[in-house]
Amino acid sequence: MPVHLSLCARGFSGGGRSMILAILFCFALGCQEVEGESDQWADAGLNWEDEAAADAGDAGPDPSGDVGGDEDDSDVGGDGEESDGEEPADSNTGEEEDSQGSEGEEEEAFDGGDTEDTEPGEVVEEPVEDEEDSDEIDENDEIDENEGSDESEDDENGDGDGEDSEDDSADDGEDSSSVDPMAFLGESDTRAMWLWDETPNLQQILNNTGGAQTTLLNFMAAPHGQPDRAINRLFFEGRGYADVDPFSQIRPIDFDPLLDQNERPALRSFIGNAKQQGVAVEYLDGQAIWLASDANAQVAKQVCDDVVSFNESTASLDERFDGVHLDIEPHTVQSGPYAWVWWENRLPNGYNADWSERFENILTHCRQALDDYENSTGHKMTFSIDVGADYAYYNQPLRQFLNTSDSPVDYLTIMNYYDNSPNQNGDPSYFYGESDGNAVVGGVIQNLAMWTELPLLFGMETGPPQIAPAEASFYDNGYTVMYGVIDQLVQDYGSTKAIGVGIHHYSPDSYKDMQP
Repeated sequence: MPVHLSLCARGFSGGGRSMILAILFCFALGCQEVEGESDQWADAGLNWEDEAAADAGDAGPDPSGDVGGDEDDSDVGGDGEESDGEEPADSNTGEEEDSQGSEGEEEEAFDGGDTEDTEPGEVVEEPVEDEEDSDEIDENDEIDENEGSDESEDDENGDGDGEDSEDDSADDGEDSSSVDPMAFLGESDTRAMWLWDETPNLQQILNNTGGAQTTLLNFMAAPHGQPDRAINRLFFEGRGYADVDPFSQIRPIDFDPLLDQNERPALRSFIGNAKQQGVAVEYLDGQAIWLASDANAQVAKQVCDDVVSFNESTASLDERFDGVHLDIEPHTVQSGPYAWVWWENRLPNGYNADWSERFENILTHCRQALDDYENSTGHKMTFSIDVGADYAYYNQPLRQFLNTSDSPVDYLTIMNYYDNSPNQNGDPSYFYGESDGNAVVGGVIQNLAMWTELPLLFGMETGPPQIAPAEASFYDNGYTVMYGVIDQLVQDYGSTKAIGVGIHHYSPDSYKDMQP
């Protein structure tokens, strides 16, 4: 048989891709006997025996090769690396991927020698499309074999399509018993933020009214455009209260996603969105007059029970609060029917005996509620409270109750509200505190020395003058000065029990709106 007809016959017998290529060459050459034609075909880089062998193994690359799961990443997220470091072939060109070795090179040599572009209506178009479809199936088959376990996890999460996504990956990373919820207590890079039901309010954030939730999440990811300052812990007031005088009466609940079945999904969704970008969410609540009567104290205890109830209502850890954070502040009650009671009937080196007892009872109850929850679900929640920068110095009974190895709280947040301007001794106030007329109290150094058994998060005030005096807030100083103080805290005290900072608060006219 003449050389070129023998080659045509080999191409037909190979089937699949080889047959198509054979048809193209035979038509191009007219199947004429040309002396030395075999050498010309060899020079063109066409080895029909290799093509036939490649077609025989056209089930796709070996899933046990080096490609592994990276190919899946390149399909779903665009982040996967090619096995040989080269750019992937454009799916619209019909070229093979580099991972198919010499076969892809042979096709490129053929395409380069082709003198005509085929039109969509020509008979050869359909086989070329079939070839691409076959490649896509082969790649998907490889993904299925390599990523079987991921597909199972997706199905369990309700996706049902067996495909990975960035959101699913983030969920899997958070919703895992291997994540230690207490690890941050041994580190120094906590960057927390208070968020009260103010402006925007809770409903606007949960419903993303006017983009309120999107704005919040974006700000936490890169405060003032600085991702290295990203918030990683949020104290979130997850209930709406009526606007009443908080020093005169217990605030009535007017929006309750903790217990309202119709509102719970929105709260769960928000918590999940925050966790996807690495933000732990603690439920925030508090009222100073919780300590004024036994009935008021029961309201505080019920808050902890309600947070537990909310968490138990969903199977996903990604939709649960990571902790409870109480802000009680009895020292602020300076008006209304309970004004100045905190300073009456005082314990030795302490404050009001009845209020102090109720304070301890609230903390004990909440600790027990969270422990019972952990025992029944296996999910550990943190419990923390805010205390004044001078509590360690002036309130010895409370310090003795809290500052123990079996303390009811996991950590304390010190409301260390000084703008770091020089105090009366010429020392930076954020670290050394301020004089109250009798002694210099507060500051990082004194609190670390006195709270010896507990991790400490140091608060920073960012409210304007109508919220906080200028010497207590960084609002007028700007966030550049505040960030410098944060850096100094981490650098100089990162090896102590200082675990980072908490910034009070998001908005309005506070952290979000600060100037450089």
